[in-house]
Amino acid sequence: MRESLLRAAGDCFEQQGYSRTGVADITRRAATSYSNFYRYFDGLDDVLIAAIDPVLVHLHHVVLETGVDVLTQDATEAWVRNFVEHYVPHRGLVRTFREAMELDRDGHLVEHWQTFRRPFIGHLVTWLDEVRAAHGIVDDAIATDELADALGAVHEQLVHLRIDLAPGTPDAHTIAQVAKVVALTWWRAAVGVDGPMPRRTGQPVSAGPDTR
Repeated sequence: MRESLLRAAGDCFEQQGYSRTGVADITRRAATSYSNFYRYFDGLDDVLIAAIDPVLVHLHHVVLETGVDVLTQDATEAWVRNFVEHYVPHRGLVRTFREAMELDRDGHLVEHWQTFRRPFIGHLVTWLDEVRAAHGIVDDAIATDELADALGAVHEQLVHLRIDLAPGTPDAHTIAQVAKVVALTWWRAAVGVDGPMPRRTGQPVSAGPDTR
């Protein structure tokens, strides 16, 4: 019954979001009673955490398993793209959790999110250190952990805007473009490599003012 409730909750959260989902929606979809729901969960936040935890654990393993020896820009882009590809099937549930965090008055959902975010940022710190060491770069302008936190935020926000909020399931081109922009942003922050910013295929290039 617990697994049935979790599946029902996941479906409700993905389709309706956090604010429009109630315990009644979940029990109706699971074809069970309130008493069965509260036998396993304390409330909406509790079942939301139980539903999203396997997703966050999975994404954490994706980062750790594929984030090795990514010391070139191409390898970094492939690393980010692999993460986003694994993220896409779960975007509705993550979007719901972000909505719930905005309504979280005592901070327990935010803190729960941070327990999974901190290792990701720690992995970025290691990546920054290794990339800079490989290129002989020393930069004391900003602490590495603060830079990693900022780069992690860039990744999170871009994924949220282009993946979570996409009207339909993001296609391979969208995923590749997100990975390219994130990787280039990270790489420039790490080693300061110059080069043109990527743009979408077919996007017009401004020719500047007509001086004829």
